[in-house]
Amino acid sequence: MAHPYTEVEKTRLWAAVESAIRDLVSNNNLVESTAQPYVVGYLCQKLLNERQVVGEGMSVRSETITSHNHEEIEWDESYFKFCDFEEFSEHGLVGSDFHTCSFKKVDWYWSLFSGCNFINCSFVDCTFAGTSFPDSRFIDCELVNCKFIQDNLGGECDFSNSWAHGCSIENSPGFQPENSSDIPCVRFWQAVRAAE
Repeated sequence: MAHPYTEVEKTRLWAAVESAIRDLVSNNNLVESTAQPYVVGYLCQKLLNERQVVGEGMSVRSETITSHNHEEIEWDESYFKFCDFEEFSEHGLVGSDFHTCSFKKVDWYWSLFSGCNFINCSFVDCTFAGTSFPDSRFIDCELVNCKFIQDNLGGECDFSNSWAHGCSIENSPGFQPENSSDIPCVRFWQAVRAAE
C-alpha cells in the first residue's frame, strides 16, 4: 500500500495543494516551509482516516483486549483507538493503526508489523522477539521496560524504513527505528511542534 503522501503527489490534486499552500502563505503571513508540512500532513491524515472507513478490517474503540479475547481480534487492516492491550502473547501479521492505545505485558513473537501507525501509544513491559516493523511509524509514543530481542533462531528485530518522532524511551534496548527527518509526515510533526 502506497504512503498517502505519494498517493496525493501523483494526482491532479497536487497542483491544487501547492496552490493552496501558496495562498495560505501569502494571505496569512506564514512561512512556506512550515505551511507545506502542515497541509501535506493534514492530507495524509485525511487519507489514512478514509482508508479506515473503507478498509476490510474492523474499527475497535475503547476496548480492553486480554488473553481471554485477543484471538477474536482482526490484526490486519484494522483501526484501534483508546484500546488497552494487556497480558497476552501474539504472533503473525499486524497491518493496523493504533491511536492512543496502551500495551502492557504483551509478548510478540515473530510478528510482522507492516506499515503500522502507532500514534500516542504506550508500551510497558512488552517483549518483541524477532519482530519486524517495516514501514511503521511511532509518533509521540512511550516505551518503558520493553525488550526488542532475538527470536529462538537468533533473528533480530528489524526496523527497515520505520521511524519514530517525539517518543519517550526508557530502559527499552533494541528499539531502533531509522528516524529519517526527510519523511513528509515527520516534517509535518516537526513543524507542528515548532509552532506550539
